[in-house]
Amino acid sequence: MPDWSNQNLHYLSSYEALADLAGFIDSMNAKWEEESGRTNVDWIVVGGSYAGALSAWFKETYPEHALGSWSSSGVIHAIEDF
Repeated sequence: MPDWSNQNLHYLSSYEALADLAGFIDSMNAKWEEESGRTNVDWIVVGGSYAGALSAWFKETYPEHALGSWSSSGVIHAIEDF
């Protein structure tokens, strides 16, 4: 995006991050299938803190994309107002 306006910031969401990861996995699987003929690639998603939350949400949202998930200190319930 050309700037940091509110209109463009809506793309910086956890939903977009999960969809980006699913797209990355799909892209890499297609590349490896084309290059080596291998069609069964197992993925494990790993993360800590915010990335840990993403790894847990990813396995829940895209269960067919990852064999497992390891979430270290993943804060999965956002606190809106401290």
